[in-house]
Parts: sequence; structure tokens; C-alpha cells
Amino acid sequence: MATALLNGTVQATTRTDCPSGCLGVQGSLVSGDLGLPARDALIEWRNDARLRLEERFQRAVDEGDLQEVADTALRSRPPA
Repeated sequence: MATALLNGTVQATTRTDCPSGCLGVQGSLVSGDLGLPARDALIEWRNDARLRLEERFQRAVDEGDLQEVADTALRSRPPA
């Protein structure tokens, strides 16, 4: 599951025929008060995705598909 998720993320964000959305994200972060709704929606979306990923990794640990020593919260965070 984790391998498929990571491979899918790489494929989705590196396609040359489809923008990855970075311009939209960056634009919402620097557009002042007018961008707050977009920024807040992006923050909520990111936090929800991280939580669902953390829960899925924990389920993998519980089911024995991922090593028990795995830090599911750390694995679900984007790189710094």
C-alpha cells in the first residue's frame, strides 16, 4: 500500500502534461487577505490528507504489513 501510494504521488506530480499546482499553492500563500480562503482550504486539505495517511499507516502496522517500530505520524508528514 505505501509503495503504491508513493509511486502514485510521484507519477501524479511529475507528469509533463499536467501542472502540479505549485503556482496555485504559492499564489494563494502570497496574495494577502484575498487568498485566505484558498490558503485555509489548502491547509485543511493537507491536514486531512496527513491524518488519513497516518491512520492508514497505523492500520498497516496493526495488520502486520508495516514494521511495528514504524513511526506512523512521522511517515505521514511531508519532507521538511
